[in-house]
Amino acid sequence: MAYFEPGRRGPPAWLVFLAAGALVIGGYLIWQGLQSFLASGLRGVMEATQVAQATATAYVQPTSTLRFTPAPTWTPVPPCQPFRVTVPEAIIRECASTRCAIRDVRHEGDEVCVLERDPVNTEWYRVDLEASAFFLDLAFMHESVIRAVNPTATPSRTMTPLPTLTPVPSYTPLPTPPPTVTANPATPPTVTPTFTASPTPPLISG
Repeated sequence: MAYFEPGRRGPPAWLVFLAAGALVIGGYLIWQGLQSFLASGLRGVMEATQVAQATATAYVQPTSTLRFTPAPTWTPVPPCQPFRVTVPEAIIRECASTRCAIRDVRHEGDEVCVLERDPVNTEWYRVDLEASAFFLDLAFMHESVIRAVNPTATPSRTMTPLPTLTPVPSYTPLPTPPPTVTANPATPPTVTPTFTASPTPPLISG
């Protein structure tokens, strides 16, 4: 073991040995790290190049075709027909049945916007509670609680007389004329003998 002597300068030998070992080990570790960095850097560059090529190929040669679905056409709201409530309280339901939930109540004399009759339950009307041209608030009312403000006139039934039948004339045969006898020139005419009465002698009396 070394000791410091008076008047001697410089670090001890063991400290120099430790410092030299630390430098060697540090240099080795730095060299290993540099190699790893270079290898990972090159690998990263290669991977980035491959990704760029794959991306460019994907854009140049698409694997699928985009299809655009057309938007649904807008269905116009049927025209509003004014109806008036004819009962003290008219129930408005969510569907065309008495089992459906109640949406609202209208009182006698109130007007409602009727759109049309329900195609399934024709005793019920489809009504628009908001009566707006842009927003349809659909509900249902029975025909027994409302009446049209301007009912459409129903044409009266007109009796059309039957056409007059003209009798067809009956067929009457025409009289047949007697046959005409035509003499045959080759046959001699038949002579009918004529009898002449002889005179009666006078009666002489003696």
